[in-house]
Amino acid sequence: MIGTNGNEGSLLGANPKVDSIAGDQEDWSRLRTLYGKQAESDIDFARVLFRDLYFAAPARWIAVHKGNTTSAYLYRFDYVMSLLRSRRIGADHGSEVPFVFSTWTTDRLSDADRQMTAMVHSCWVAFAKTGTPVCIGAPAWPAYRADTDLLMNFSDPTSIRKPENSAVLDALQVRLGGTAATPSRPINE
Repeated sequence: MIGTNGNEGSLLGANPKVDSIAGDQEDWSRLRTLYGKQAESDIDFARVLFRDLYFAAPARWIAVHKGNTTSAYLYRFDYVMSLLRSRRIGADHGSEVPFVFSTWTTDRLSDADRQMTAMVHSCWVAFAKTGTPVCIGAPAWPAYRADTDLLMNFSDPTSIRKPENSAVLDALQVRLGGTAATPSRPINE
C-alpha cells in the first residue's frame, strides 16, 4: 500500500515559492496550465506541485514499477477529522496515521470520524494479514495497474477513482526518469 494525502503542501509553511521547491524550471508554466484553477495563486501552485512532485508522482511510479511478483495498492487520503475542518484546507501530511492505527488522543470524534477510522484501520489490518486490503464499508480496492490507473480515495464518500491531475503526474513521472502510468505528452508540448 502506498499513497499520499491531499494537502501534503502543508509541510511548506505559510508562503511557499515554486522555485524553492524544485528550482527554476522552464516547464512549470505548462504544469500550471494543466492544474488549472488548483494553481490560480503562486502559493496554491507551489503546494499542489510539491504534493505531486514529491509524493503523488513517486507513489504512483512505485505502484507501476512494483515488479511482477506482488500487487500494489495506491491511495489518496483526503478525509479531514470533523474537529479540524474549520482549521485545515485538506488532509495534511500524516493525517491518515491516527485512522490507520486507530490511535486517537481525543474522544471528540464524530460518527463520521469513527466510521472512517474503522474503514481505514480495517484496510491496513487486512493488508498486513493477507496482502490484500479489504475495507469495511468501502468499495473493493483493486490492485494498481497502469492501464486502469485507479486508486482508493479516502474521502467523504470513499471511492475508487483515477488520480487527480493524471496528466501532471504523467509529466512529473517522465521528468523524474520513469515512465508515465498512462500515455502522455511531453510537458512543453
